[in-house]
Amino acid sequence: MPEYPHFVPFLSPAPPPGYRSTQVLPLDAVRRVLDRNDATLDILREIIFEGEVVRSDSSVLVLKDSVWTGPDLGTYEIDPVDGSDWAVNAPMAFLQTTVTARDAVFSQLREPGFYTVYSGPGRKSFLSDSSQKFAHPVIIGQVAEYGRWAEGYPSCIVEPDYDAGESVVLLNPYEKPAVATLEIEGVERRHKFRIQPFSGRRIDIAPLLGPDMLPWCGQIYVTGPRRVVTFFVKHALSDPTLVNTIEHTDPYRGETAWAPFTRALHWKYKTELGLNTG
Repeated sequence: MPEYPHFVPFLSPAPPPGYRSTQVLPLDAVRRVLDRNDATLDILREIIFEGEVVRSDSSVLVLKDSVWTGPDLGTYEIDPVDGSDWAVNAPMAFLQTTVTARDAVFSQLREPGFYTVYSGPGRKSFLSDSSQKFAHPVIIGQVAEYGRWAEGYPSCIVEPDYDAGESVVLLNPYEKPAVATLEIEGVERRHKFRIQPFSGRRIDIAPLLGPDMLPWCGQIYVTGPRRVVTFFVKHALSDPTLVNTIEHTDPYRGETAWAPFTRALHWKYKTELGLNTG
């Protein structure tokens, strides 16, 4: 069984104006991937904005006889960060969470899946899962194969009649600047954006399309020589602070859509003979 002393740090965007984000760690699932029923976990949460850690909070979770104790039991809330943008494509803040086991090990490198809740008075609540900072196996594979990183989302829409807008959030939690290129279906021009270290920004898709292309729907890819953490945001076209959802990406896998004829025959006759048990 693999053994890891920590989860890969994971990230989520800071909340838009009018929202509060609530992170509740999936403690039952975390317990199941620990190698013992007694353990101590150190939780470090850092809010990063414009190259700086503007807030850092540490807490401790104790597992005793398979029961968790701690001051917050894995719950953490943040309000909008002053200066962080959701309106005019200015810089954005993000939350980075690191979970480390003092006296135990995890059986997996990534944290068990869970959602962060974004909510506020008079606002539609929505959920968003986090994205790991590094060690994503598909990303590692695509860079090794193609020399570039590529992620996308298959169902993007900008529709004025329904006040539907779309944005891409680019977070750079690394020590070097990165250049991300947006490829929008039906648009010949590729748009490049430079993201400074430990920084983030929101890219509104509507201005990149122009009024002549609206309404528009299709796929968007984000590529580059160096990965940045990416989210796709569905929001009101008239006010991007009114968010419907923040979606994770679909990494480009580059898998072939064909198989050798002999392998196809093998699968076919295994199934017909009842030997294909999945």
